[in-house]
Amino acid sequence: MKLNSRHRRNERGIAVVVVLALLAILILYIGANLKSLRSVHQEIKLVEQRHLRHWQAKPVVAVATALISTNQTVSVP
Repeated sequence: MKLNSRHRRNERGIAVVVVLALLAILILYIGANLKSLRSVHQEIKLVEQRHLRHWQAKPVVAVATALISTNQTVSVP
């Protein structure tokens, strides 16, 4: 009987170790994904800032005035 109880304790110990290992892998995976998401968020902010600067530098009125002064037509999609 003692041999059987030792064997079961060893199985339970191994099961606990396996569950903890899987949990650690899952936590590492989540951490890596959060880091990637943070990086993508920063990149999107930079692209948005560049676009805003680009479009603020060229006002629509100046572009329309340039088109009118050269007698070009504008087609709106």
